[in-house]
Amino acid sequence: MDENIGKENDLYGQIAAYFHTYFEGLHRYAFTILKDNDDAKDAVQAVFLKLWEKRTAIDEQQSVKSYLYTAIYRYLPLLPECKET
Repeated sequence: MDENIGKENDLYGQIAAYFHTYFEGLHRYAFTILKDNDDAKDAVQAVFLKLWEKRTAIDEQQSVKSYLYTAIYRYLPLLPECKET
């Protein structure tokens, strides 16, 4: 049981490090598309939430940076602000 807690703490630390490392760049990327600061922040937070939900399946061989930018790219068209009427 203690091993699982330690593993969970390690994953939390990894994702926190990814957040601090990539948030600004992801926010700028989302902002260039959305043109709204709050919507861009929400998009980045939603992607990190999805990363947290999939934390046990993180493949350390895959580039996390690539995953995050791809996730933003795929997430943005789902937003009402990006859908054409």
